Amino acid sequence: MPDFYGWLKGSWFTTWSTGHYELTHAYPAIANSVSNMIGISTDPLRYAYFFIIPLDSLLSMTVAVFGVTIIIPQVLSYFGYYSGIYEYTTWCGWTKWGMIYDGEPLYVKDFQHGMIVGILIFMILVNWRYFATTIRQAVSRETPATDVSYGLGYSFILVGAIGLLGLFVATGVEILDAIGGLLIVFMITVVLARIRSYAAHILQVTGETYFKPFWGPEMPAAPEFPAGKLFIGTHVCRWGVGTDTYGPYYVSLMGTMDGFKVASMAGIHPNTVFKLCMIGAALGTAIVIPLTFVIWHNYGFMELPVAKEWDYFWEGDSATYNTRQGIQSVQGIAGIIWAGVLVFLRTRFLWWPMEPLGFALGLDVWMPWSGTFVPLIVWVVKYAVIKIGGRKVYDEIGVPGAFGIIAGEMLGIILVSAINIVRYVALGT
Repeated sequence: MPDFYGWLKGSWFTTWSTGHYELTHAYPAIANSVSNMIGISTDPLRYAYFFIIPLDSLLSMTVAVFGVTIIIPQVLSYFGYYSGIYEYTTWCGWTKWGMIYDGEPLYVKDFQHGMIVGILIFMILVNWRYFATTIRQAVSRETPATDVSYGLGYSFILVGAIGLLGLFVATGVEILDAIGGLLIVFMITVVLARIRSYAAHILQVTGETYFKPFWGPEMPAAPEFPAGKLFIGTHVCRWGVGTDTYGPYYVSLMGTMDGFKVASMAGIHPNTVFKLCMIGAALGTAIVIPLTFVIWHNYGFMELPVAKEWDYFWEGDSATYNTRQGIQSVQGIAGIIWAGVLVFLRTRFLWWPMEPLGFALGLDVWMPWSGTFVPLIVWVVKYAVIKIGGRKVYDEIGVPGAFGIIAGEMLGIILVSAINIVRYVALGT
């Protein structure tokens, strides 16, 4: 089988991240001198996606990656922090990663989680007139002819929220925890969708951080960990809104959002797209869920005495919860404030070059494992293309080229998936 992106070309390629060469593990000299895990991406799809996002987002990611997760830890290590961070082992990238994102004094992950809250808050504050207008038009049934009914949209949100609350409570989650979980799901989903719509990428946000102010600094290990809290904590930690499986909430919004965007480019009315999405949701539910169980059964996965999730079914338990500082920590509050500062500067001064969405993305815990230099390389290339060739070269050559790479990759995935379904499921070979 062809190995286009370097998955199998050597021991220093990350097996679970397409075409990512781990420089830190491959070269001890780098591990001994650079604070964080770094790598270089050989997957053209990453560069294609980043090429179509705005320059301010690319610059924000670059500053966050190099400034916050590499340079600042590097400086702090000279003052006695991060003891042992430069010791080389074949897994030292993980050691560096844990110290910087989950350790003193930065707690980068908690800072990033604070930015998520800040992004939502200031997004609403800056656009409050728009939201007020949509609510007013939903009540008066005066939705513009170019949009799907706002009343229908808000009704979906309300019905979905009530149904999800009911499921949480039926699972044994206390009502206040269920409401908290619903709000966390809503916040993470909206912010991730906003980040992806602007920066063409996603990040990992684990929701247990947001329960800290209400549950306290620590929770006991199972079985002492209250069952309802353990369920909702793990649900919002990864496999409810996660990134590896993309979560049932986020992936639905992401796919729908893409559908409306592509349709608008093709001149198709949003009402038509809405109907197609509803049909697709019904067909997807009827086909994908049964097929998933069939595949799991064929591989014997249904016989294993574990949660039916391919990985990380344990995240959100006490071991994960107790390592977080919480949104109420200094780092969490600082993240909220920093997001507000970036929103203010970006909306107040046109020359200000950074924005909060890309910055939060640059702080993602998986950025070291998906191409440290991708935002920087693409920013330089895109800036040069626009500066030298102008918008015409970018729009007529650059963007079509990027979309061609993306479309080719997606076509390959569809074809391979179809072949695998026929070969391993239908034929059982």
